[in-house]
Amino acid sequence: MAPVLLLFDGEVELAGPDSRRRIPLAELYRNDGMDHLTLAEGELLVAVHLPKPEAPVTSGYTKSRVRGSIDFPLAGVAVRLGVADDKITDLRVGLTGVSPLPFLVRGLDKFLGRAPDQGCLEDLRDRVQTQAKAMKTTMTPPHYRRRVAGGLAQKLAEAIF
Repeated sequence: MAPVLLLFDGEVELAGPDSRRRIPLAELYRNDGMDHLTLAEGELLVAVHLPKPEAPVTSGYTKSRVRGSIDFPLAGVAVRLGVADDKITDLRVGLTGVSPLPFLVRGLDKFLGRAPDQGCLEDLRDRVQTQAKAMKTTMTPPHYRRRVAGGLAQKLAEAIF
């Protein structure tokens, strides 16, 4: 759920023994595999808040995994796409499984105003691949997971359009 919530500027509400606080979802994670959440002692995530997008958008999520439905993803990709008059008006991509924490792909403003044609989708694939920093695992090498993330982003954006 994290990459999808990032697409929509999700915020989480945390409740602890003495207080409640609300933070952007991105601030819930830290780049530390052993201590990856910024929860204080005794805090629980009690709510997720999502603002309504200003303009109509379509979104989706897909993942690649080695086994069935509950397996952690080798790469997970969420795409949010807004199109008007056959031009991209909104584009966000969230990734998971290719970094120690879920994150939004940077530098997608260059796609605004472009037609989501094959060349554009291939450029999107390449942008995603360059930012996916998959760590070495026992299942697959990092370069494979980067390629999968890029391919999933391209395929999902094409399906949404």
